[in-house]
Amino acid sequence: MKRPSPRSALAAVCGALTFACAALPEPSANAREVVRGPLAAQSLQPLAWTLGDLRPRRAVATPRGEVDVSIASAYASIFRFDDTDHSAVTIDGELWHTALGVRFGIAPGADLEIEVPVLYASRGFLDGFVDGWHDFFALPYGRRDLRPAGEFEMTLESDGREIWKLESDGPMLGDVPVTWTQELFATPTRALAVRAMLELPTGSENRGASNGEFDWGVGVVAEQHAERWSFFGHADHLHAGEPSSFEGSGVHLRDRFELALGGEYRWSDRVSLLSTLEWTAPFTRDLDLRVINREILDFGLGAAWDVGERSRLALSFHEDLVSNTGADFAVLVGFTTRL
Repeated sequence: MKRPSPRSALAAVCGALTFACAALPEPSANAREVVRGPLAAQSLQPLAWTLGDLRPRRAVATPRGEVDVSIASAYASIFRFDDTDHSAVTIDGELWHTALGVRFGIAPGADLEIEVPVLYASRGFLDGFVDGWHDFFALPYGRRDLRPAGEFEMTLESDGREIWKLESDGPMLGDVPVTWTQELFATPTRALAVRAMLELPTGSENRGASNGEFDWGVGVVAEQHAERWSFFGHADHLHAGEPSSFEGSGVHLRDRFELALGGEYRWSDRVSLLSTLEWTAPFTRDLDLRVINREILDFGLGAAWDVGERSRLALSFHEDLVSNTGADFAVLVGFTTRL
């Protein structure tokens, strides 16, 4: 199948950017000091989705007795292909990952969050759009021209044996993370918190949506505010159990580290511009595949709008700047409200 013209995709990108700029109101002289960030992004790589992860969040806990509800839906196009004499990986398709999160304020300065994710994988429709996106911004292609457009395959092989495969064309429940966050201190201008996560293996390992093991992670979250600006950061240590399919393959999972920085500029009383940069270490070095054993450097750019006194909508676009492991292109839509 012939790929759609990159020129048509480029026109779509330019049209979307033009519409977004036209819809943005004029900046306010003195915007309300309302914090709307950070972007609730996460690793947009299908193998990484089967392992425990911690999203960016504020270092300020949900107040005791309050409940925050969020929906984060990410759609990503990804193509990665690499092979050697002993191993091979093909990740070609599109992924739709939607998570419902509920965060409870359980004590002064502490909250507990439960997130239920659903994953849908398919061959998708974004190949031409992604070609235009990469042409327009001079981004690396990740060898997308090696396979025809409109195909789906997500497999990992070691010594001729398939050790992971993601099924397509059907919704799948993912693993459910439960995260506790405790403020260390919080002032009007800065805050610092620690958090711990346990991920329950509720997804299907046979369908490729889970590693079938309990995962855990610990981290620190910080934020700083200055007039119209806010800055966010987090650092996490993540441990994942090995899937049963890895047994005897010589492939072992490593503990991963994540570092992220985010920024917010309060454009008006109801709108903030947001950005994020997140580095994630590789989850294994046992495969001689650049698609697997390299880090992910995800860059995201978007905005958040107040749609009510206690509700907010966010939209962002994401790209793996290294273009070895993460998604080629992803869009994230998020909604949060306080009950």
